[in-house]
Amino acid sequence: MSTVIFGSSGFLGNKISKLLKKEKKIEISTKNKKNIYKTNIFKKRYKHEKWISKIGKKDTLIILSSPGSIKFYSKNKKKILLFENYLENRLFKKVNNKVRVIFLSSDMVFQGGKNIFLDNSKRLPKNSYGRSKRKIENKLSKYFSKLIILRLPKIYSENLKDDTFYSQIIRASRKKKITKLFVNQKMHYMNLKDFLVIIKKVIRKRSLKGSFNLPSKYLKSRYKISCEFIKRKDLNLNYLKPLNYKNVRLNLPNQVKMKTNLYKKINFYPKY
Repeated sequence: MSTVIFGSSGFLGNKISKLLKKEKKIEISTKNKKNIYKTNIFKKRYKHEKWISKIGKKDTLIILSSPGSIKFYSKNKKKILLFENYLENRLFKKVNNKVRVIFLSSDMVFQGGKNIFLDNSKRLPKNSYGRSKRKIENKLSKYFSKLIILRLPKIYSENLKDDTFYSQIIRASRKKKITKLFVNQKMHYMNLKDFLVIIKKVIRKRSLKGSFNLPSKYLKSRYKISCEFIKRKDLNLNYLKPLNYKNVRLNLPNQVKMKTNLYKKINFYPKY
């Protein structure tokens, strides 16, 4: 049994690959890297790639590939449509349909509001990013019965060498740069350490399937959680400035509060 990581050159793909360093795995990326299969799935000129045929029914395929940020999705709708079509026609339709698939989706599939969103809550995304994730969730459901969908919150790393929300805030404050952050939009923020514990448990629990949220102990605005980060480093809070999310044209939900049944199933107990 192998774990196939599709999108291994991205931040989370790279971390998952390192997490599974002692296990049998196949890494797929659009970039040229040593010991990694390079894929041209998202190119116009494309020929069937042999690694797809090598994925057996006992293997696990983790899909992380994403073309860009929420802003990229809102400005490049034709490119996103192509991305979705290439995934379906060149990967989903070609892979053995008995393979176990883990798709890293997003909390952006929910519209936000005062309700608590459960694993089976109705998905009504407000932006192009969320709509694309929902569409891919639906496409995968057509082809694979052993499917796990994980709806991720914002994941950060306390390692300043990792380029995440945390390190960006710390670096900006040390350089005395003003950072404007949403003060009236609340989302979950998850430490990378917790995410890696969760994904490892999910990969190892062969009987698991279904769609699950990944809430964390932090349900805060970007401004509030950044203030916490800055305080930990004894830096100056004056370089953080509150921003109203409604002034940014990205159709963001004002609050996504999630709960899940996943953590009981995998014996993970976060304080949230």
